[in-house]
This record gives sequence, C-alpha cells and structure tokens, in this order.
Amino acid sequence: GLKTTNNNLELARTYAFSTLIFSELLRAYTSRSETYSVFKIGFFRNKYMVGGTLISFLLLLMVLYVPSLSLIFDTIPLSFYDWDIVVAFGLLPFVAAEVSKRFLRKA
Repeated sequence: GLKTTNNNLELARTYAFSTLIFSELLRAYTSRSETYSVFKIGFFRNKYMVGGTLISFLLLLMVLYVPSLSLIFDTIPLSFYDWDIVVAFGLLPFVAAEVSKRFLRKA
C-alpha cells in the first residue's frame, strides 16, 4: 500500500498499473489451456502470442519511460529495483493458474 511507497501516490499507482499489465500478459499464456501447463504446451510455440505480448510489454515501458505518455497515464518511471516488486506480484496469478491445472488434470 501507500506505507510501503512512503505515501507516494504516483509510485503506488505505477506499481498497481504495471503489476496489472504484467500479470495479465503472463496470464494470457496460462489461458491457452485449462488443463495443460504452459510449459508442456510450449511458452514460445505461438509466435503471434509472443509477438503480441512483447509489443504490449514494450508499450507498458513506453507509458512508464516516455515523459509525454507518463504524463497522460499519470505514472512515474520505475527504477530497476522497483521491478522486483512488479515481477513478484505479477507472477502470482501465473503460478496460481499453473498449480490449479495440476488439480484439474487429476479430477
């Protein structure tokens, strides 16, 4: 929350925005199958999905680091060390989906 960002609303907003986008890009890969793991299907097998997620991630970076876009989206640039928080929380839905597939396959 705001306490971990020293009451910096812009940083908290940027964390939330970046984490949401990052997690949804990863979740797109887990959504390809309800029962088979993305690692079994192949993470890079669908070149259009890889291209689409790569372009989307580059757009996220532009929103964070291009000043005019940052102003429009009301974000601030994240430091290298801020990305560990985004990646850690962004991975949670991906991991949860992959773990749930193990139980769905056994049912």
